[in-house]
Amino acid sequence: MTPLRLLTLVTILALAPLAAAEDLETMETCAMCHEDEAAAFASGPHGRAMASVDSSVLEKSCVGCHGSAAEHIDDPMPENINRHPAASACVSCHPGREAMTDITASAHVRSGVACLDCHGSGHSELKTDHMLNSEPHTLCAECHLSEAGAICPPRRHPAVRMHQLPLAAR
Repeated sequence: MTPLRLLTLVTILALAPLAAAEDLETMETCAMCHEDEAAAFASGPHGRAMASVDSSVLEKSCVGCHGSAAEHIDDPMPENINRHPAASACVSCHPGREAMTDITASAHVRSGVACLDCHGSGHSELKTDHMLNSEPHTLCAECHLSEAGAICPPRRHPAVRMHQLPLAAR
């Protein structure tokens, strides 16, 4: 952290009692300590989509996924912030995906698989389209061992066709 960023952060923390907590919970405040993550997010698909709606949406994006940062700003320990957003944070911006997180409908959710287990958060360089953590046939085979043979070649699997995922094997 540069001396100027440190001075700015100390000033914000000193003035925090004078400002409403939600006024401090912006991407700009988060970027004072999480500069690389904020920059990657802002330039990634989530950040670009939010900025295209309204710059204020992007400014509040950290809180939208990670919840209130007031306690984390006062005491910046990792346990003072929701580091792994719940599926409800994802579906708040991805309408129509509620069925993926419905406990009665999704085998993934019943098995404890969360959105970020397969999809990247956007805080780092993307590995694939659709923000998957790896190519679909590799990613799915990590849990679906008995189906791995049927998934290869992956273009035959209905989940791959449904999402129209680009594959290196094509």
